[in-house]
Amino acid sequence: MLRDYQSSADGNRFPELAQRAHQLEVALRGRLETLAQPAPQVAFVAHKGVGKSTLINGLSGLWLDGELPSSDASPTQLNKQAVLPLGNGGTTPCEIVLRPGKWEVQVEPERDEDTGRLVQQFAEWAWHKAHDLSSPASSPSGTDETDDPSGEPSPTARPPRLQPDLERVLWGLTGLKQEKVASGAGKLTGGRSGKTTTVHHAVEEARNFESKEAFVDYVLQRTRLPERRRIQWLPDGEPRTWLRHMLLSLFKGELADQPFPRRVVIQGPFEALHWNGHAVPLVDTLGLPAVTTDKDAAPGSRRAYPLADRADLRALLKQPWTLLVLASSFNEPPAPAVELLTQMVEERGYFGETLAERTVVAIVDAGRAGAGNFEDKETERETKEDRCAENLVQIGCPGWPAPDVRWTVDDARQRVRCVNILDGGTPELHVFLEESLARLAAAHSRLLEDAAAQAREFFRTLANAKRRALYNQVVKELGASVQAAIIVSRGNLRALGANLLRPFADECQQLHPSSLRSLVQWKGDGTQNAWALLEFATSRALTRRIEPLFTTMHVKAEELRQRDMFEDSDSAKLIDAEIEQQRRQLDAFVQGFTTAAVQAAKEQMLADDLLWVRCYQEWGTGVKQPRYKDRVAAHFEMWGEHHATPLGAAIAQQLPARLEEVSTAVQQIVTALLD
Repeated sequence: MLRDYQSSADGNRFPELAQRAHQLEVALRGRLETLAQPAPQVAFVAHKGVGKSTLINGLSGLWLDGELPSSDASPTQLNKQAVLPLGNGGTTPCEIVLRPGKWEVQVEPERDEDTGRLVQQFAEWAWHKAHDLSSPASSPSGTDETDDPSGEPSPTARPPRLQPDLERVLWGLTGLKQEKVASGAGKLTGGRSGKTTTVHHAVEEARNFESKEAFVDYVLQRTRLPERRRIQWLPDGEPRTWLRHMLLSLFKGELADQPFPRRVVIQGPFEALHWNGHAVPLVDTLGLPAVTTDKDAAPGSRRAYPLADRADLRALLKQPWTLLVLASSFNEPPAPAVELLTQMVEERGYFGETLAERTVVAIVDAGRAGAGNFEDKETERETKEDRCAENLVQIGCPGWPAPDVRWTVDDARQRVRCVNILDGGTPELHVFLEESLARLAAAHSRLLEDAAAQAREFFRTLANAKRRALYNQVVKELGASVQAAIIVSRGNLRALGANLLRPFADECQQLHPSSLRSLVQWKGDGTQNAWALLEFATSRALTRRIEPLFTTMHVKAEELRQRDMFEDSDSAKLIDAEIEQQRRQLDAFVQGFTTAAVQAAKEQMLADDLLWVRCYQEWGTGVKQPRYKDRVAAHFEMWGEHHATPLGAAIAQQLPARLEEVSTAVQQIVTALLD
């Protein structure tokens, strides 16, 4: 009916109504497609060492002897009994997906060129380590086991060390491991006593090469990337023991024909979550490093925006059927999940309207309850759940679709659960997550019902001239009310358009030195992903600059409700629906503009080798001239100023295709903003 109306005589006579019918049709079709192709999965996201893998082992019943460890099991004992390796996140170099089925391990390999970049960084770090006279590892008698990636660059400007979980794979792929060996008295007793020293064989081998390039080629040859093509392993022996051994070997790069893993899919007859009669896959994500707040951060430390450089997690946040389990520390909930929650709320419009229903918090107990000053274990868990729920309310969850929508503590409480896997917590967690999946499916159904209701309301009011006049009046009044706010936002957007890279440059100044170096060395595709960071900076900056529009519309809506002509309940609903719709469409504008801007900037930046070379040179002189971060940021900022005109033209060319769902009323606002 909506499509027929668009081509009807009435639709031709009233193009604004035809446009609204098109908008409603697009929304309704999108809701139907989402519900017609459900793909639920549960992704566990947290910082390293919080307990993601422990939760997944418990949910799947992945214990070597098939029995739950005792409630007083130590972390060491727990690790020995777990099929999925535990250990502060240091054993998992990639995303792991668990799917019920026959025993099998499949690897989605990293591209050879991406693996090659990791190998090159690994080799360059080792060569500089071996030839840097200020390093303990350069002396014949010692090595350095604690080369901290967070340290400032040395005068030789050696590249940053890879993350431990990535480096561990390369130790096996190259055969150049780091290991502890007995020294001094320990040698006489077979290493059973005395001191040990850490030997990094890549560093030792690098001493034999005068040329860094020759050593990089040597290490690349040792890796044998073209020969590593096996992506499937089947059980050999007792399946659980085999699976643990296989994963440990895979994550250590010990299998002769394995590629570097991008994603590992594990199948087996696991205990599984279910939704609508189907088993639901579990996703263990790569652990986030520890973060601090911007206010208290030490120079060179990470910022409190853990999603800014993680394209994999940002992709999960956009998927409408992914239930996100944010694992939180038991000792101090909701830390460290609060950094994730805060950023998700800040970017809620970009990650989608079901984000609130797709997010829950699991406080990982693992047998630690009872040690605090509480009456009993259960009281401690309930108190910490309450504390976490209160924090969700304080940071403004859910904040969608309108910023003034807030959960009560009771609402938030439904999204939080303290889980003790070792003390009967697994069944409770099963129920909690299956209820959350049901709530997620209900949210999608509710959105479909809302879209259908809006379509019915459209036809119900179509023949009512008064209703149509009221609608037009609401749109007119809201449009007139935002003119002053448009002027303010237009100025802000023009400032942003004059240099799209200024927010990106500001973010670069906050990066860890090794992350900044990785970004500029690999032209945006290093361990620090420039394009995820640019997406984050642009989305955040754009949202802040049009925020006055949202505030003004809500103020005007309250004024309209006080007028005689809008005092009935139907008119109030119409005003609320229009406010909500314009909010959604302006968020669609933010999404579309951000996507177009990032794509346009990426294409032009990748074509400018000089930009990256200059930034890399600034990084290399960082010790002699400590304000190198400012200078790197200045290069990006100057590049943005110089390319503002062609970049704006490229964005304008891509933008119309990104704004198909923006209605005529909002397009007028958008046009005024971009004029």
